[in-house]
Amino acid sequence: MNTMDLRFLVFITIIVLVLCGGCFYLGNRMLLAVPFFGRHQVLMWVTFALFIALQIAGPIMYRGVNAKTGWPFVLQWVTYGTLGLFASLVVYAIASDLVLLVLKRLPLFSAQTATDLERRAFFAVGLAALGSWGIGVYEALKDPTVIEVDLPIKGLDRIWDGFRIVQISDVHIGPILGASFIKRIVEISNSLSPDLVALTGDLVDGTVEQMGASLEGLRSLQAPSGVFSVTGNHEYYWSAPDWVAFQKRLGIRVLLNEHELVNRGPAKLLIAGVTDSGADRFDLAQKTDLKKALAGFSESEGSRTKKILLAHRPDCYNEANELGFDVQLSGHTHGGQFFPWSVFVAIAHRYYKGLTRIGDLWLYVNRGTGFWGPPVRFGVPSEITLLKLKAV
Repeated sequence: MNTMDLRFLVFITIIVLVLCGGCFYLGNRMLLAVPFFGRHQVLMWVTFALFIALQIAGPIMYRGVNAKTGWPFVLQWVTYGTLGLFASLVVYAIASDLVLLVLKRLPLFSAQTATDLERRAFFAVGLAALGSWGIGVYEALKDPTVIEVDLPIKGLDRIWDGFRIVQISDVHIGPILGASFIKRIVEISNSLSPDLVALTGDLVDGTVEQMGASLEGLRSLQAPSGVFSVTGNHEYYWSAPDWVAFQKRLGIRVLLNEHELVNRGPAKLLIAGVTDSGADRFDLAQKTDLKKALAGFSESEGSRTKKILLAHRPDCYNEANELGFDVQLSGHTHGGQFFPWSVFVAIAHRYYKGLTRIGDLWLYVNRGTGFWGPPVRFGVPSEITLLKLKAV
């Protein structure tokens, strides 16, 4: 068994254990709160077992299903759609039970009162989960919000003042989001009159054969200084070399530990891009290398040249700051995508959304233009970012 197979086995094992634990917890709460399930326990537990089986088998089945049929769309909604609702139910139920645990210690609550309260609380949890899930689905499927961000950069040549960069990240084109979504993203981007477009990874959830036609619309992105892209982890799940070649055919400049200089007269901007930090698990030759991305650039020759880094994951910010980058544009975290998952993402990632100053570096983490997994965005809207360079 190779390292990748072992990682996958560990990942699947953890997912199964988490799902089983969540189902066991919810099941027991349902037995206490809903008499129907008390009389039909077998039906309830079989339903939970089918839910777990679908969560594991669905993504595997999706890889083997013809994308031109409607089955991938159905699979995505049946698996990830229900997963979003399930996650909300579990977390809301846990929060409700913690509150009830405190209340039941108060002397004014008799045993019967506590039981009635538990039942009512569970129904309230169900309504809250359904409500947030419904709102989250609407938010996930609507057009992304345009977020405007000013980046004041000391020493920036005045010729670059007002330079406009549109960042698009984590689109995750797949069974639900397709060609029409790409068309709207392109229309929004072009309406912002960008000088440069930055695609910071995770464009797809599928192979070129499955999803290539849906991304053809990216060919229409307009930016006089170019459209640049870097790989995200999901490109590697679906054959990154094929997706890199595909983007190049669309006229997109894919930066694989490389840089390119953008000129305005004698003034220059350096646009560097690195591969996803997990790329070496798939291809050792594509290991993230910020120093390699700067190879051939001489600070003495371009002392006034400001440097912008495109990196799918934000975790290389310290090295980027040490190497003299002025701006880093990243994504990957989705800003947590939906409450309550956004709470856990905030714990796991120090910088998971928005603008942060780290030394001399501006780090901006895009919340994601699409979504991954559950088609839900509750409390965390999707975005297209318009960043404007400001000379100070």
